[in-house]
Formats: sequence, C-alpha cells, structure tokens
Amino acid sequence: MYQVKNIKLFDGREGTGFNATLYRGNTKVAKVVDDASGREVSFNWIDNQEESLFRTYCLSLPKWDCEGKMVHTNMDIAVTDLVNNTLDSK
Repeated sequence: MYQVKNIKLFDGREGTGFNATLYRGNTKVAKVVDDASGREVSFNWIDNQEESLFRTYCLSLPKWDCEGKMVHTNMDIAVTDLVNNTLDSK
C-alpha cells in the first residue's frame, strides 16, 4: 500500500502547495510536489518501474463522478488524497 511522509505545506499562487515523499510499503518511490500553480503534481520517480506500479494502483481505486461521467482516479488525485488523509489523521 502507498503512503506519504515528510509532508511540508507552503503558500502558493493558487492556494496551499505541498512537498512530500511517496512510499510503497517501506520503500521510497518518489518525491512529489504540488506547487499550487494550478498545474499537475510533479513526480520525481526513483525509477520508471515505480511510476508504472503507482499508475496501476490508481487504476485499481474506485471510479468517481466527474461532471456526470465516472472516471478513474489519476496519480495527481491519488497522491493529493494520500497527503490530505495523512494530515487529517494527525
């Protein structure tokens, strides 16, 4: 299962951004940055295999309603949810 650690929040151009480290189990797989500019989250992967594994994990998550269309959770939403859930649990 995936988790995030080392979360640091900051004020960005369009709200609050974050830096965090993404882990698969106890293995560090990526550094992630949401710069709060309205663009996608940046992933700095340890290797391409890890990106593929996380993408597959995201496809296994429940679909959600986006303007009347059921869509898969993408990597940006998945990691942002992990960050928010981690912060909420503290």
